Amino acid sequence: MRIQREQVVRAAWTWVDELGVEGLTMRLLAQALAVQAPSLYWHFPSKQALLETMADALLEDVARTRPRGTAGSRW
Repeated sequence: MRIQREQVVRAAWTWVDELGVEGLTMRLLAQALAVQAPSLYWHFPSKQALLETMADALLEDVARTRPRGTAGSRW
């Protein structure tokens, strides 16, 4: 089974919700996805890289959404 980056990120969010960031490990995530840990490291060289990608995904939706009436305004 070939794993996609997006699948890894979604699964990681599930585990972070359940166990917190400290409880998330690459080994646990690999087991949950039924792959070997090296499959995850193909996409993310470290847990930190995965966490950064997760943060980017979280902020991506926020950055795209702007409340009405704020088009040219500054904070």
